[in-house]
Amino acid sequence: MMGLGGVLNTNGQISSDSAAEARLTGAVKNWLATRHNEGWLLILDNYDDVDTVDISLLLPTCDAGNVIITSRKSNLRSLGKTVAIEEIDEKAAMVVLAKSVGKEVLEGEGEYQRTHR
Repeated sequence: MMGLGGVLNTNGQISSDSAAEARLTGAVKNWLATRHNEGWLLILDNYDDVDTVDISLLLPTCDAGNVIITSRKSNLRSLGKTVAIEEIDEKAAMVVLAKSVGKEVLEGEGEYQRTHR
């Protein structure tokens, strides 16, 4: 569907070939920007290698969804709104995650309600 034949090796891992990586990145960005494809959440976890990895190449160019980037670095304001969070427990993490995508956690575990943003 996304035209990614040859991007994965026989073990199901992304090929280390830079052309394959570029095709994969482009296909994901195109999918995120597909018309009527809204409400997605892209999490880029543990982005600490800011000097060698240009994360802007991975970021979608549309505003139909949400992106969360986690990092131990504090100088990432150019990527968007930053929120400093100390180590937190799982329930507090769920509240932060839910609020970041316009939902709030209700009393019951795993129950969410859409909030207005």
